[in-house]
Amino acid sequence: MQIAVKPHVLKDIVLKIEDDEYEAHVSSARLTPSTETPVLKWQGMTPSALHVEAGSVTTDWAFAINAAQDWETADSLTRYLFDNAGQVKDIVLTPQRGKGTSFAFRATIVPSEIGGDVNTVAVSPVTMPVDGTPVPSPVVVAP
Repeated sequence: MQIAVKPHVLKDIVLKIEDDEYEAHVSSARLTPSTETPVLKWQGMTPSALHVEAGSVTTDWAFAINAAQDWETADSLTRYLFDNAGQVKDIVLTPQRGKGTSFAFRATIVPSEIGGDVNTVAVSPVTMPVDGTPVPSPVVVAP
């Protein structure tokens, strides 16, 4: 059976941290899994005495953003990250505003860089460890 595909372009997302929306503050947002499968291997003293067994798959998640530095606005994302560093917060990432799937998760807040290169917008890459696995849910549009 041929499965249809509907790829999307990231251009109108929702990025909510607790009760505040910060999508205007970021130029990228991604949840990235890091998967590990431990392999147990034992080799006896003959070529045919090889025993291999895969362990349980474990996945850790990280949430990465590129945030524009804004140190003038009191409630900017960079100020929020700075003020709340080390705290675990509820975050929702919706890759397509108003449709598709949202992903809810808890992450430890990490502060952004301060400063940058000459004659450019100061942008800071930030990667936050996620507590557990993001929970997908369909986007519900209010009537």
